[in-house]
Amino acid sequence: MIRRVTSIALIASILLLFAYAPAAAAGEGLIQGQVTNMTPGGDSVGELTVTLYTYVDNVETATVTTSTDSEGRFDFSDLATESNYQYQVGLFYQEAEYYTDLRQFEAGETTEFIELDVYDATTSGEAILAHAWYITIYVDQDSLLVVEDFILANWGDTTYIGSAGAEGRETLRFLLPEEARDVELIYGLMDCCTYTSDHSVINSMAVPPGTKEVGFSYRLAYSSSAYILSRAVDYPTDSLMLYVQDVDGLELTSGQLAAAEPVSAQDGTRFLQFVGEGLTADSDLTATISVPTISVSTPTDYQSAFKWAGVALVTIAFGFCLGYPVLRRRLARSGVTPSERGALLLEIAQLDDEFEEGRLSEEEYRGLRSQKKAQLIAMDQRWRKDEKQS
Repeated sequence: MIRRVTSIALIASILLLFAYAPAAAAGEGLIQGQVTNMTPGGDSVGELTVTLYTYVDNVETATVTTSTDSEGRFDFSDLATESNYQYQVGLFYQEAEYYTDLRQFEAGETTEFIELDVYDATTSGEAILAHAWYITIYVDQDSLLVVEDFILANWGDTTYIGSAGAEGRETLRFLLPEEARDVELIYGLMDCCTYTSDHSVINSMAVPPGTKEVGFSYRLAYSSSAYILSRAVDYPTDSLMLYVQDVDGLELTSGQLAAAEPVSAQDGTRFLQFVGEGLTADSDLTATISVPTISVSTPTDYQSAFKWAGVALVTIAFGFCLGYPVLRRRLARSGVTPSERGALLLEIAQLDDEFEEGRLSEEEYRGLRSQKKAQLIAMDQRWRKDEKQS
């Protein structure tokens, strides 16, 4: 069973906000939009139902629909233009959902233009690969806390919608060791669309062209001084980086991975590092971890540990520029540095911690987090724009 790291207090406060959310106000604002099928020779985007979502003070308050014309054009009128109003456009196209980023009218402006790209759908996953796969392992007295992070990519020109499985539609599947337990979703995998089956984490959301980051964690129990980690390679993988918490006497051997220089996370935790490149799908990754009789201090606040482990790993890899030249070149051309993006992810996680600990009011938290997310979205937009141009 999957458990989601979340805050009950946060959910309760959001529900209260919905209960007292004001109705959307009419105004002079006009959103004009264009739906474009980016698949060469793709199907028509005419007569599609488009939905406009209205947010007031970051809370969804209303929805309205319209249809595209034969060329994919649409518009929404009579919209409020105040600074606390934001809008998002979404549609359903060939069994995949597409959404724009949140938009708002600039001061003094009453017209906003929105572009929404869609793609023809495919049930073939041959264009899905892993740019980078990070595994980090914390060592405890009788178990290993394993955090996995993926930077996945769909390098095709169609959206992968997967196929119907025994328990529903399946697009992404991550096969876990048979003894894995206490599976936690960290980011990139929504509760609504993720389930476990046959020792796997399975996601049903469509995968459009571009990149997608996901992270999850689980525990592995061990009863002897040596643990054999056996993990199937889910997707063709450019770079794999395995990090193991460095404790006295611990050793790791693997026929597929090479030892590299140890690294340290921002909290000072030191990790042994092992790297591999060019892994093929359906092959097996094996590593033997010799664990001494130890008394180590792994994070006791596992909610915080799960949240931080994923972003910390991305920051380690990005900060030390390890094994990912293709991604670095693409980021550099778009003006986004890996360390800049990793630092922003850490700042967002820090805000979550401060809010849960009561050090930030809800108003401060929502405002700051919205700003950070906007910066992250802007980085991704520059990156994706460069990908299209290249």
